[in-house]
Amino acid sequence: MLFPPPPITPRPSPWDVETKTLEEEPLKVDISRTACFTGHRHEKLQLPDRASRDALKSMMLVQILDAITVEGYDTFITGLAKGADLWYGMLIFSLKEQYPNIKLIGMSPYRGEVKHFHDRDLFEYGNVTRACDRLIFISEKYSSSCYQKRNREMVDHSSKLIGVVRDYKSGTGMTIRYAKKKGLNTNIIDLNEIRHIIY
Repeated sequence: MLFPPPPITPRPSPWDVETKTLEEEPLKVDISRTACFTGHRHEKLQLPDRASRDALKSMMLVQILDAITVEGYDTFITGLAKGADLWYGMLIFSLKEQYPNIKLIGMSPYRGEVKHFHDRDLFEYGNVTRACDRLIFISEKYSSSCYQKRNREMVDHSSKLIGVVRDYKSGTGMTIRYAKKKGLNTNIIDLNEIRHIIY
């Protein structure tokens, strides 16, 4: 069962927690054991029903388990966007009881983005951020470059990129290209190649 995740000790809501930017406190991780996630929001995934979402989440879980059990990754960075980012985060959340050594880092493009989250997205955001070992805001306020900077910071602190893509002419596509340029190991689900399974 993918969701719901196991219970954890509650802490204050993420928008009530004092956090630091990367400038205030640089992120220190073992890059060789750190992987980051990328993927589309709901509207770009275009999944037609719950069965399609569950099928994709099962494939995403396999990606994560392969990274943990085969490759030895123990730290994961999510960008906390609606859709794939939060689903990856929820999967890490659900695995923390079975793999207590794994860590989750949330890297949001700017403080206050959560104000645009509602219903299921807000529920998932709350659970994922509560499971984070560190929550980072790239910027105090929105800017035209904060999303790209967030994506690059995630890749720069990782040696592996795990993701799901349908449209390469997107922020997700740009992140995949940047990761490959930087020489990261990648494990990407291309929805165009599995249409017969997902759609």
